[in-house]
Amino acid sequence: MFFLKSKKNRKLRNKGFTLIELILVLGIFSILTAVTVYSYGDFNNNIILTNLAYEVALEIRQAQVYSISVRSSDLPNSTREKQFDASFGVYINPGTSPTGIVFFSDSEHPNGWCNAGSANTDCLFTPQICGTDPGKDECRHVSSLTRGITFENICAANSISGIFGENGNCATNAETLNSVAITFKRPNPESIILDNKGRTHANVGIVLKANEETKRAVIVSSTGQISVIHIH
Repeated sequence: MFFLKSKKNRKLRNKGFTLIELILVLGIFSILTAVTVYSYGDFNNNIILTNLAYEVALEIRQAQVYSISVRSSDLPNSTREKQFDASFGVYINPGTSPTGIVFFSDSEHPNGWCNAGSANTDCLFTPQICGTDPGKDECRHVSSLTRGITFENICAANSISGIFGENGNCATNAETLNSVAITFKRPNPESIILDNKGRTHANVGIVLKANEETKRAVIVSSTGQISVIHIH
């Protein structure tokens, strides 16, 4: 009786996985790992892209705050040491710099005021390398997108709903811009949206992309509203 019981226990102890079972378990584990890693990479890209889109929006908001809070432009001129009534803005040109964001102060006007369409000022960024001419250089600093994320395109339209079509492309009635300068002048929070030809626009959408399916857009309206949206 003891011998039969011991033999039965020995058989139970010797029971384990077969080779086929091990291969199946490893296969399932490999598939689950691959799906998890792929999903995590996708999730990570979405988070990074969203954060960078908000950083662009914050750069534009900072220009708005600097303008209406009478921030010094640090640009000497012939009549005063510094301009405390200067206008500030953000300049983006995907063709020249697909990752660059230029934060500038408009120094064309003797008083530093930005008046779109006036002969005394342009409300645009005068392209220069930051720091090459501290007395005239409008560039305050340059920020850059990272992790392979770039500006894809810029769209302008009369209404916010009419800016984008499918997949972040400009809508049929919208206009594709080569570059955009978004400037603010005190005391109003409204934005002045200009293209490279000096034409004003009511609303503009700036598309950032990580790949063809992962995109975000920063939308700025002439009322000064700044928002970040997902592109579908």
